[in-house]
Amino acid sequence: MTINVRNALFYIKNRISTAPGTRLVRRVATDKEHQGMKDRQLARELILIVIVKVIAIAALWWAVVRDTNTTVTPQAMETRINQGAQPTSQGHPHDQ
Repeated sequence: MTINVRNALFYIKNRISTAPGTRLVRRVATDKEHQGMKDRQLARELILIVIVKVIAIAALWWAVVRDTNTTVTPQAMETRINQGAQPTSQGHPHDQ
């Protein structure tokens, strides 16, 4: 009778991993639980980072942009658009 080593190892592996109370089963469960804790911790940290960034952006807006009162009239827009349509000179003025 010839013993196939691959089948024997497969049989032993399955018997050990499915036996109740074995360290291998406990270790797999512990690793999964540990990974779940890592995922929850990562999610908490990412949410905290997003909240801090939103607060920072709101504070910057409050400090810089909030009091800016800009009124735009049709004449001012027309002047601005026409200024952009004019050709500009290339280079610095002292180079010409």
